[in-house]
Amino acid sequence: MTANESRTPYKNIIGCISSLLADLSNQIKDLVVFLQKETENGKKDLPSLPDKSLRTAIISMQFNFLEALANALAVIALEANRKTAGAPGIKEPLSQIEIEFLAEKRSFLDSKTATLMTAIMPLVPAIDRLGTIPVLLAKTFGISFQINKIHAGWQKIVKLKNMRDKLTHSFIAGAFSPGKEQRTDGRNYLNLFIAIQNRHLFEGSEAIRWYIQRVIMLLKQASVSEHQQLLNILSAADYSHWLIQLALYKSCGISDKDFNRTYQNTFESKLRRYDRLDTLNLLEFVVLDDQDYPVTRGMGRTLNISEKGVLMETFMPFALGQSLIVAVGLNEQIINLKGSVVRIHDSVEDVYKTGMEFMDINPADEARLHKYLQDVPSMDFN
Repeated sequence: MTANESRTPYKNIIGCISSLLADLSNQIKDLVVFLQKETENGKKDLPSLPDKSLRTAIISMQFNFLEALANALAVIALEANRKTAGAPGIKEPLSQIEIEFLAEKRSFLDSKTATLMTAIMPLVPAIDRLGTIPVLLAKTFGISFQINKIHAGWQKIVKLKNMRDKLTHSFIAGAFSPGKEQRTDGRNYLNLFIAIQNRHLFEGSEAIRWYIQRVIMLLKQASVSEHQQLLNILSAADYSHWLIQLALYKSCGISDKDFNRTYQNTFESKLRRYDRLDTLNLLEFVVLDDQDYPVTRGMGRTLNISEKGVLMETFMPFALGQSLIVAVGLNEQIINLKGSVVRIHDSVEDVYKTGMEFMDINPADEARLHKYLQDVPSMDFN
C-alpha cells in the first residue's frame, strides 16, 4: 500500500487545511514585503496609490486568514461529528441547529414531496462565527471553552473586521462623506479616505496570532492525539505570522515596546522544550514539477540541517528525485533553499521524514546558512 493510499479522508482534509493556511500566510507575507520595498523607496510619509492598495490588501487578507481558520475548524467539528474515517472521536454530539450553524445550511421538510431539503442559511456575521465555532468544536471534545471577548486580542479582531468592512464595503445613500456632509444623490460610494496606519497592520497580525494561540490552547486542553498534526500546522502558522510581525516592526516604525510584547509570546520561545533547539526550525516547502512550476505547498520542520542538505519532517510524502524549494526560518531570517529529495524514511502516523540535498542556493542565503551553522552547531547531514 502506498503512502497516498493509506491516507484517510480526514488526513486529506487536514492536508488541505495546511495548504490553505500556508498559502494565505504567504500572500500576506508577500504583500508586507512589497510594502516594505515601498517604505524603503521613501514613500512612507507620502502614501502613493500602490501604497494604499497594498495596505488595503493586507487588511483584507488578514481577516480572510481568520475566516479561513474558523471555517477549517467548522469542517473539523462536522467531520468528527459525522465520524469520518481518521477523525478524532467525539464525546458529545452536536445538535441539528449547531450542525446547521457550522455548515451554514439549514434543513427543512418540503410538505409537498415529504422530502428533507437543505438551503443556504441567512448570512451569519463573520465575527459571530469566529467566536462560536471554537466553542462548538470544544463541545465535541466534551470540554468547556470560551473565547474571552473582553480580552485585548479579541478587541483587535473586532477592529480588524471593522477596518476591513470600511475598506471593502460600499456605503449607500445617506452615508456621510469625509466632509461630514450627508449625500443625497442616491449613489453608492466607496470610502477611499480611510487612513490605514502602520499600527492597524501590526494589530491585525497580533489579532491573527491571538486567535491561533486560543485554538492551540483548545486543542491541548482536549488532549486528543489525532490533533497533533493540526497542532503542528497551527504552531507553524503562528510562527509565520510572528515573522510577518517582525517585518512590519522593521518597516513600519512599530515601537520596541509593542514588538517586545508580542516577541515574548512567539512560537519560537515554545520550542525550548525540545532537547535540540539547534536542529529544529519551522519550514515551508513548495513542490515543483518538471518545468519548475509550483504544484503544491505545505509546512513542516527541520530535524537536521547542514550546508549540504536538510532532514525534514512533514505531513506530505515526497518521491525520490522530486524538486522542492524550502523556506527555513533561522533565528530572525528566512532563507530559500532549492534541492532534490535523496532519501525517504518510513512514515509514522502520516508523519514523513525526508532528506533533501541542496542544488541551487542564492549566495546571500548560503552565507546566512553558513553563519547560522557556525553560531549553532548542527549534526552532520545523512
